[in-house]
Amino acid sequence: MNLLEHYIKEVISVKDVTKEWKKCMQEEDPNFIETDPMLEIKILVNCMGVEEYHILWYHKSEWDKIQEQGYYMV
Repeated sequence: MNLLEHYIKEVISVKDVTKEWKKCMQEEDPNFIETDPMLEIKILVNCMGVEEYHILWYHKSEWDKIQEQGYYMV
């Protein structure tokens, strides 16, 4: 399976979901500590000419890199 570039067309919303992420992770590992905020991003992307709406969860550091590039790979 090949990775495809998903180009950002529009960012609809960005929400901090670190508390929810931390709670979920601590169910499996009570010692889990989150050091990088987790974001829920609602986004419109273009992949090979097809526009799609996605809800993504990325750490803030990853999201900053994606925004700088203008796309992410999936």
